[in-house]
Amino acid sequence: EILDGVLNDFYELYHPDTGTAELLVYLTTEDIAKLQFNDVIMIRSRRFRVKTINYRANDISKLELITIKHL
Repeated sequence: EILDGVLNDFYELYHPDTGTAELLVYLTTEDIAKLQFNDVIMIRSRRFRVKTINYRANDISKLELITIKHL
């Protein structure tokens, strides 16, 4: 249900083991258009979600990711 999803998201964001990572990446306008903030990104067998994007057209953008422990 919707409430379960919201509570799960809240739990993931504020769990004591939740951490963040920052990446510098090249993003296209197509990447930004397809991105949803609830998408799970796998990097080296770890799950992340996008927290913030500092998008720069035709340049390197900064992503802040949140580690997802309990998904």
